[in-house]
Amino acid sequence: MGMFDTVRFRYRMPDGVTGTDFQTDDLDCECEFYEISAEGRLLRWMGDGTRTDTCFDGMLTLSADDGYHLYFEHGT
Repeated sequence: MGMFDTVRFRYRMPDGVTGTDFQTDDLDCECEFYEISAEGRLLRWMGDGTRTDTCFDGMLTLSADDGYHLYFEHGT
């Protein structure tokens, strides 16, 4: 069993999929939980329940039943 992180994307994907948790191995792969904000920012959930902006820059591959590539530039 591989290590991965979970990314929650509450918005509609181009193919109509909405409100799904995805897996990715493009981040720390430490079983952490992330969320993509309404502003398009990748936020990391912290142990105290707060979220912090990762300022992620690059391609993020998300997998569930289907796979998606999200592109971030300068954090969005």
